[in-house]
Amino acid sequence: MIQKNKILNILPHQYPFIFIDKIVECNEKDYIKTLKNVSLNDHFLQGHFNQYPVFPGVFILESMAQSAYILVKSSNQSDKQTNNSIFPIVKINDTVFKQFIYPGDQIYISTTLKVYKHKFFIFESIAVVNSKIVAQSCISLLNKQ
Repeated sequence: MIQKNKILNILPHQYPFIFIDKIVECNEKDYIKTLKNVSLNDHFLQGHFNQYPVFPGVFILESMAQSAYILVKSSNQSDKQTNNSIFPIVKINDTVFKQFIYPGDQIYISTTLKVYKHKFFIFESIAVVNSKIVAQSCISLLNKQ
């Protein structure tokens, strides 16, 4: 398991926009599994349905995209030319939110690289809480040098 400091060195984001707490598994080729712990202390939960806090869907998508980003930077696809690149989201398809995520939940995000073509990376990502799929999406990133 790769801890927070390594994640902070890989992602171009800074607090409070880090949505990955741990890398659970990574084959450094086409698969990564990450963990996001949802806490009542997360600042965005303060105003996201005050009496009924739920983890926002847009942050589920961002967690998936950050997992994909870590996979690209850790993979064999990443070479010296991509070291200084960023990989913004350019497309999101087939997104489904199946269940709410609450403070105290742990989100396990499994992300698989499906297509790598020139500068485009297409991933399938599935978010799971308590062994149930809570969201899934197809996310495309572009190598922006």
